[in-house]
Amino acid sequence: MDSFLRLFSRRKQSAVAVDEFTEDDVYEIHQQDFNFRKLIMACTLRFDHVLDADKLHDGLARLLEMGDWRKLGGRLRHNADGKLEIHVPKQFSLKRPPVTFSRENLSNMSIMDHGLACKLPVPTGKTSIQPNPYNLIELAVRANIPKTIDEMVDCDLPQISLHIISFKDATLVSISWPHSLMGGQGFVALLHAWSLVLGGKEKEVPRFLGVRNDVLLEMEEKESPSTRQKWIVQKDRLRGGKLFSFILRLAWSLLWSPREVKSVFIPKVALERLVSVCRDEIMDQNESFDEEVTLLAWFSRLAASATPASKPVTIVNFLNARRPLAAMLDQSGVYVQNMSGYTFSFLTGQVARGRLGLLVKEHSRHIREQ
Repeated sequence: MDSFLRLFSRRKQSAVAVDEFTEDDVYEIHQQDFNFRKLIMACTLRFDHVLDADKLHDGLARLLEMGDWRKLGGRLRHNADGKLEIHVPKQFSLKRPPVTFSRENLSNMSIMDHGLACKLPVPTGKTSIQPNPYNLIELAVRANIPKTIDEMVDCDLPQISLHIISFKDATLVSISWPHSLMGGQGFVALLHAWSLVLGGKEKEVPRFLGVRNDVLLEMEEKESPSTRQKWIVQKDRLRGGKLFSFILRLAWSLLWSPREVKSVFIPKVALERLVSVCRDEIMDQNESFDEEVTLLAWFSRLAASATPASKPVTIVNFLNARRPLAAMLDQSGVYVQNMSGYTFSFLTGQVARGRLGLLVKEHSRHIREQ
C-alpha cells in the first residue's frame, strides 16, 4: 500500500516572494525530519463502499485547524539561509487551505472496470503473490501534482494532498506528503485523529506533541558523554576492501538483476499458523515476539533460501523509537515527527535457513542488545 517517490532535484530559487506572507507562524524542521527532505510519500486506502468525498475532505481540513495539528497544514519554504522550514497561515482560507484536495468522479464505473484500479492487490482465500506495478502511484495523486519539494515551495502548496477517486462500488482515498513532515507512525496518528473528527469525537483528538521542540535532539543533548555507550554493531561495520567489494556486488545485482515489485497477501489464519509454529519451536515462555517479527523472519528465510547455504545473512530493519523511548516520552498526546532508527541482525547461514523459531529468537536477541 505504501509507495514513495524518490526525488533528486537541484535547489531552485523559490518563486514565492520571501516577504509575501510575513504573518505566518514559522516552525523549524526537526533534525531527523530534515534527513528525509528528498522523499515524498503516498498512501492509497481502498474502501469497497461509496464514501462521501466532501465529508472526508472537510474532516481532514477541520483536524488541521485544531491546536498544534495546524503545523501539518503549513507550507514548506526556504529561509534566508536556504534551509527548509514550515510556514502556517494565521488563518486558513480558500486561497491558502490546510490541505490540497482533488477528486475524480467515476461513479458510473465499477472499480474492476478501471484499467489501473483493477490491478490493486485484493484479499484471497490463500496466500497469494500479486502484481504491484509502479504506475499504481497514478491512482494516488492528481495529474499536475508537484514532483519535487522545490516545486511545492514554488507553488506555496500545503504539504498534505488528499486525492479521492469515487467508483460506483468503491472509493480510493489517497494521501501524499513530504517525508520530512512525518513517517509511518506519524501517519497512523494522523489517520486516527482524522477518524475521530469524522466520527464526531473532536474532544478525543490527542494533543500534538513536539510541535516546536525536537524531543530526540533534547534527549541526545541531555545524555552525559560518560554514560554514552558505544554502538554495539560498530565492530561489524564494513571497511576497506570488504566495503568496496560489497558496493561492487550491489551495483552488479542492481544492473543485471532488476527487481520486480509484487505484493504478497497472507490470510490471517496463515499468519496465526506461522506465529504458532514459532512459539512451539522456541519453547521459552519468557521470549516475546509479535506478528511483525514473525513475518520479517519468514521473508528473510525465504530470501536466504535463494542464496548459497554457507553465506551469512544480515537483516536490516526500521525501529520505531517510540517503543524503547516510551518511558522518557510524554504520553499525554502523540508525536507525529519522524522517530525511527535502524536495527541489524547478523545471522549465520545455518540460523538464517533453519527453523523459523530459532531465527526469530536470534533476531530478537540482536535487537535487545542494540
